[in-house]
Amino acid sequence: MIDKPNELEDDFWKGFALALADINRLHDQPTMVKNVIEGHGITLAQLRRAGAAEYDLLEISKCVGPEKLSLNAAERVRMIK
Repeated sequence: MIDKPNELEDDFWKGFALALADINRLHDQPTMVKNVIEGHGITLAQLRRAGAAEYDLLEISKCVGPEKLSLNAAERVRMIK
């Protein structure tokens, strides 16, 4: 959807990753995190490119699995390039 992310968009995705990670860290809701990630076709690579913290990415990957976050979702939804 976004051809070339700008700084504001990167900040959004960093905050998005932080929020998802905190949902699991603070409330132990891995299924909720997995549903949001998979439901919107978001990839770990997209969040990483936006500058999300590795600490948050690790927490998200615990919910979905690192391979699941980096498979075909990039082809389904191109949110960050």
